[in-house]
Amino acid sequence: MSCTRVSLAVVAALLAASCSNSSGPGPTGAPLYVAGNQNGTITVFEAATVGSSTPNTSISGGNTTLSHPWGVTTDASGKIYVTDQATNSILVFASGASGNVAPVATISGAATQLNTPAGIAVDKNGLIYVANNNDNKVLVFAAGASGNVAPTAAVSGAATGLGSPTGIKVDTLGNIFVTNLALNSITVYASGSNGNAAPSRSISGASTGLSSPSGIAFYSTGGILVANNGGNSVTIYAKTANGNATPVNTISGSNTELNLPAGVALDVSDNIFVANYGANDIVVFLPATNGNVAPTVAIDAASVLGPQGIGF
Repeated sequence: MSCTRVSLAVVAALLAASCSNSSGPGPTGAPLYVAGNQNGTITVFEAATVGSSTPNTSISGGNTTLSHPWGVTTDASGKIYVTDQATNSILVFASGASGNVAPVATISGAATQLNTPAGIAVDKNGLIYVANNNDNKVLVFAAGASGNVAPTAAVSGAATGLGSPTGIKVDTLGNIFVTNLALNSITVYASGSNGNAAPSRSISGASTGLSSPSGIAFYSTGGILVANNGGNSVTIYAKTANGNATPVNTISGSNTELNLPAGVALDVSDNIFVANYGANDIVVFLPATNGNVAPTVAIDAASVLGPQGIGF
């Protein structure tokens, strides 16, 4: 079974039609940002109003200092935050940035402790959270941080249960959710955690279906979604899941077109966008998708080489 392959300019129309048939809302008009890990580019897909043909833009070029971007997210003001694994840095771009533009802030240097930074999240207060993939740390930086600055908190040590932390997300209460690529687990830390802090809960075990978990996202209702890079799947858990928890839904199988899924993000209507690292595309599923189901649409991302992080 195959799905419709389109540019993101028409995704809104297709999703709106699908959601209309299921009495659901249409998707957001926010831009979708995709980190091209292998071509040093942040591609910006303008998901505009239904029927729009807004062209794609990108952030790329020498002034950007992008090399191998991994994670990407935005804050409440629209600023764009990017981790770069090759330069051990966090780059911050102005809202609406496009082209060969310099970041408005850069966090880098020995004091930062950044070491192959992967996932990145910004909470409602502007605090910046980063998963250090190479040395098993979660770092927290102050809102507005720039330069060679020390983190305000660093979660690390044997008690943390971190193992190649990759994806990171923070809920409205400040709880920190981390995917551990090497341990097939999700560890959750209380707001304000620092040092050798044990997780408040951990999702792991054979029943979870976790297989090299990478990107992580939340439904608007609090459910947890994970892109499994090793299992070519997306697994979905109840917001209170703990231990060897069975997923509520699993998107998996040849019809899904999942191919080394890396990043996952949800729009305001909870439509699921997955960055396929192995296929250089983005596949989109409706919120309640389960099983071996073809994506509603697939976004050809020819300008993205090695799509890794993804976010609105």
